[in-house]
Amino acid sequence: MAMWGRIRAVRGKRRMLAVLALALAGTAPAAAQTLLGGRPFSRQQASVPGRGSESDGPAELRARQQALLERTRRDPLDFEAAYDYVEVATALRDNEAAIGALERLLTYNPRLARARYELGLLYFQMGSHDAAARYLREAVASPDLDPAIRARAEALYPDAVKQQSASRWSVFLQAGLRYQSNATYTPSGGVLRLGGQDFLLQPQERRRADGSAFGLASIGHDYDLQNQRGDVIETRLLAFGSKQFRETAFDFGYVEGSFGIRFGLPELMPGASIKPYIVGQTSALRSERSPYVSSGGGGVSLRLPVTPTFTLEPGIEARATSVAARDAFGASGMGGGSLVVGYMTGTLGLAPDIDLEAKVFGLRSDANRASQSFAKIGAAAALSIQFAPPSELMPRKWKLSPFVGGAWI
Repeated sequence: MAMWGRIRAVRGKRRMLAVLALALAGTAPAAAQTLLGGRPFSRQQASVPGRGSESDGPAELRARQQALLERTRRDPLDFEAAYDYVEVATALRDNEAAIGALERLLTYNPRLARARYELGLLYFQMGSHDAAARYLREAVASPDLDPAIRARAEALYPDAVKQQSASRWSVFLQAGLRYQSNATYTPSGGVLRLGGQDFLLQPQERRRADGSAFGLASIGHDYDLQNQRGDVIETRLLAFGSKQFRETAFDFGYVEGSFGIRFGLPELMPGASIKPYIVGQTSALRSERSPYVSSGGGGVSLRLPVTPTFTLEPGIEARATSVAARDAFGASGMGGGSLVVGYMTGTLGLAPDIDLEAKVFGLRSDANRASQSFAKIGAAAALSIQFAPPSELMPRKWKLSPFVGGAWI
């Protein structure tokens, strides 16, 4: 132990002498920050031999991670290697390894405010909100934190505190205007074919354009049971309404709610969970009897974090449907019956700020009249790209999500 202490003391003196020598050359501030462990986390560094490039694949990154790990073990005071290790681990989404390296840095230099911010961010991403709030609070309290990073930490801190609460609410609201060239959904020629017969529609029933105002509200509530398994009671409510400007017979309203318990499955894999739930909905159309279309049933979904960058979510849902009929023949009642849908969603992290999400599904609807039964299969994919906002005063990253999808019925 005494020999190790002398070695560390000699290394510390050598580093300090190097800083003083660089100070005489007029480069002390940047050099001192680097050699004393204060180098900022930069994703746009100049190319350094042996450090690799941003185009490196997973295999190259893992090789670099192992080499840097061995280097930091040989010399725990090599802050440069420690920072490089954190960057590589973050790129691989190996959050546990990055956290370990950052906490070791703080044992040698507790004044690294940026390291505390990075720890708060990583803990938040892992769901350890108590630790995230603590590190973010300490980072904000440091006078040495960069103003742009301070704004991000201050924006994230309330979310971390909120996630510590057993009861959590989320609300999404949207409103807008819409124009439809065929709001009545009728043939352009004014002729309707039914059962092989052509019927001439009345002038007031033919194709007409119209506009509408609509609103959407999504409300979610999570109640964390705060047990060791991570079980959470999840409640969701979705409401939609549209008001036509002229064709008021097509005014429409829709409400759907679901309730379920997400049970953690730590024995299966870290972060895995299963959620059985019940769901129901109803709707109203002004020209029809209310409720117009209603359904109720239940389902189950499974969340499987296969790797730190790849998550699968398979699920199945079944509902009984009912369509109210206002006309004497009960034509709209033919659509009642049952509905079963199965789906698989996958999310793959291509890079720290790029995610690919894909979904495939199959649906089967059995109506009271066999002629109205149908099957549907489809797929969709979206690429979510997060990027820095145009101003450093904006604390949160922006997201761009191009997507594509298709279905066959």
